[in-house]
Amino acid sequence: MRGTRSWRCLGVIGLLALIGALLAGCGGATTGSSSAEDQAAATTAPLQPTATVADSTPVAAVATPSTTGPQVRSPMASTPPATPPLAVGGSIMPAPQGSGRLTAEEVQIYQPNELGVIPVLQYHVFVTDESKLDPFTTTIDRFTAQLQWLYDHNFFLISMESFISNRIAAPPGKHPVVFTFDDASPGQFRLILGKDGALVPDPLSAVGALEAFIAIHPDFGRGGFFAVLPSNCFAMPAEPDQMPYCERKLTWLAERGYEVGNHTLGHQDLFDVTDDVFAEQVGGASRWVREHVAGPGSMGDVIVMPYGNYPDKETHQEQRRMLREGFRFEGQEIRMRAAFMVGAEPSPSPSSLLWDPLFIPRIQTSDEVLDHWFEAFVSGSVILYVSDGHPGTVVLPTPLPSQLGAELDPDLIARQGKTLVNYHPGNQP
Repeated sequence: MRGTRSWRCLGVIGLLALIGALLAGCGGATTGSSSAEDQAAATTAPLQPTATVADSTPVAAVATPSTTGPQVRSPMASTPPATPPLAVGGSIMPAPQGSGRLTAEEVQIYQPNELGVIPVLQYHVFVTDESKLDPFTTTIDRFTAQLQWLYDHNFFLISMESFISNRIAAPPGKHPVVFTFDDASPGQFRLILGKDGALVPDPLSAVGALEAFIAIHPDFGRGGFFAVLPSNCFAMPAEPDQMPYCERKLTWLAERGYEVGNHTLGHQDLFDVTDDVFAEQVGGASRWVREHVAGPGSMGDVIVMPYGNYPDKETHQEQRRMLREGFRFEGQEIRMRAAFMVGAEPSPSPSSLLWDPLFIPRIQTSDEVLDHWFEAFVSGSVILYVSDGHPGTVVLPTPLPSQLGAELDPDLIARQGKTLVNYHPGNQP
């Protein structure tokens, strides 16, 4: 049903062993089919959380994370692209006039392409100790360096809702990026006593580091989707003292534009379970999110598949139908609007023929994997989504790059309620 991308072959020989090894930690190998469903991961061993080293010293809410320790390798510190659609490093570009579509002149300045790919970054465990690094663990220093790299290279952090509903309103010329955080381990969000005695996010947790970065760079955007396990809720056995703060953390996240979603009740591998277990794990987690998170940040209908595993295609077609079409659980209607895989590439645009909201790929965030993709973004060998700043239009260059030719369907764009706008780079649209 969906074609292949020429860029998917980029570095395949060199990356094959790497990706296979990384997916073995939480996902499983892909099948090699061009179908996103066939690329859903296979069975692997459960992820074991790594204990985080907490700093018990009271600190301010937006204290800057430490920058000491080993620095992230290239391309984190690489130079920006030679010909970016906008200047990088926070340079100010002319603001678009009005609140609607770009003018002809602005289109030429920002060079939108809203069929390009969107990176969905997948984070798990956060620590401060470099010796605890593994493919699913990063340090706060490295996370902060990744944020800086994205900012310097013209990325803009968007919400999960804007992504899956295809209402992306990143500023003109920006590349949208989505953050996902799996399992709700304490290093993702830890509360500590601030100087005034109030509880504040630990700057040595991911939320604290991200809040500190956004405070310094408010033009980076805001977002973060947390696939929470109810039994963990940002505590886990490693830091049981954090469990009493579960409700407070969920409320704090929802009130500040973050989103909380489904990761099943108990990190259940869904590859081969009964229909009743599938319904309980998915439906029960959906209900838990609705009961514990209020407002638009409550997204129990968006699931991150544990280990990247979907119900077996040969033996559990009914569960795949339940995932796509919905089911009833304890008197409630349950239907997933989106589901995320474990790997291993950027996501197609929601306006692309390749887009399937129930099989959305993500990018692992180990240095080796990010080095590969960041280099591809810088070189232009991967065509990134470039926003026009207006969610009601899909703006594309004419002619389209050959890599994207099979992804354009004007009828699909019209059915999404959007207006297709073409322009010739270097000319008036």
